[in-house]
Amino acid sequence: MPVPTQDEIGQRIKKILAEDFKVDPARVTPDATFRGDMAMDSLDVVDLVFFVQKEFQIKAKVEEYQDIKTFKRLVEHLHNKLQNPAPPPG
Repeated sequence: MPVPTQDEIGQRIKKILAEDFKVDPARVTPDATFRGDMAMDSLDVVDLVFFVQKEFQIKAKVEEYQDIKTFKRLVEHLHNKLQNPAPPPG
């Protein structure tokens, strides 16, 4: 399966933000922060990680995302993770 482009990843995340968190798509800019610009609380951010993992069928620890503050950084992180998947354990 081909790795989605950063634009495709961004569109899918915007859809999650709009549908599941009622974030106005106009507020989702590359440098928009989840906690500030999108007015998400810490529980929302944790939920977003789970939605993203389900959407992109990846597994990760929530801690992996704790330093990701902006929309652009999340897109870059996911793109990198999808290009370089972790080997299965065992």
